[in-house]
Amino acid sequence: MNEVEKLLERQAAWQRTRADLSWTEKLRLAARLRDAALALRPTTPVKRADRAAQPPNRKHRGESGG
Repeated sequence: MNEVEKLLERQAAWQRTRADLSWTEKLRLAARLRDAALALRPTTPVKRADRAAQPPNRKHRGESGG
């Protein structure tokens, strides 16, 4: 069995175990995943480059100015 087949088999086994969980356990896991995702986000907003500071789009050959 090659690596891809092993990976797919592990994924299928994981999906089967998740399908067997009760709804309360699924909700508990979803809450933990949400909390973990929120914890991974940066605490300060990421500053984005000002659009005015970016160079203007150049026209492609064949486009007419207008």
